[in-house]
Amino acid sequence: MLIDARQMDGQNKLDTALCIIGAGPAGITLAREFSGQDMPVLLLESGGFAPDPQVQALADGTNEGEPYPPPIYMRERQFGGTANVWPIDLENGHIGVRYVPLDPIDFEKRDWVPHSGWPITRAELDPFYERAHEVAQTGPYRYDPADWEEPGAKPISFPGQRVTTQMFHFGPREVFTHTYRRDLAQSPNVTLMTYATALELETDDLAQRVTGVRVGVLVVRARREQRALRLLRQAVKKIRPFALAQRGEPGGGGLRRGPCQSRSLPRRRPL
Repeated sequence: MLIDARQMDGQNKLDTALCIIGAGPAGITLAREFSGQDMPVLLLESGGFAPDPQVQALADGTNEGEPYPPPIYMRERQFGGTANVWPIDLENGHIGVRYVPLDPIDFEKRDWVPHSGWPITRAELDPFYERAHEVAQTGPYRYDPADWEEPGAKPISFPGQRVTTQMFHFGPREVFTHTYRRDLAQSPNVTLMTYATALELETDDLAQRVTGVRVGVLVVRARREQRALRLLRQAVKKIRPFALAQRGEPGGGGLRRGPCQSRSLPRRRPL
């Protein structure tokens, strides 16, 4: 089901079993996983189905640290998220992106890298990478160059190990921008709400449990509560706290304990 938040009463309140914030490739994928199950799912998207300069302006910001383009150019606020700006020309007129999994070394602890080391290995992720290939329609999950050798296509031989042959896969962006949009619109238990920008995570008094999420649009505000909430962000990127999520704990530290911490953003900018 599709709902345009701009057409709703500003005091509306929705109850749902699962609330997913952000209809980019990650949020869309999770919503599809729960489609058809006996539980209501609410998928919130800040934009609509086409570029909207006013909504996109909410992504304005600056980057500190390593050089990186401003988020207003790298994060698209519309259904499909960043998939809408994937730039690679594929065959048959398709446009998409390049895929490659993390290397095994990325999961291992390295003494010279603070806080390095994951509690899982790449091998444990392989079955999920294989499923991700099916969702993204990128072909078989095979990255060994030997699997792709042909009489006229063999890896270039270099002495030593300083130069190696690596494989990439490519996938079309319309899978996330159009194909799965139709799937979710026909889902019996998934509600996609467009033009709904998450402003604040509401918690209990101890800031140990999320009880709801306050949502705003450019003209009215609404409030959504749910029994379970999952925050999604694209692939592997830094977790950013909600600008207004400061009321759950004295000092504004609600929901920011643990290994993943981030700086607060100015209150005047919703995420």
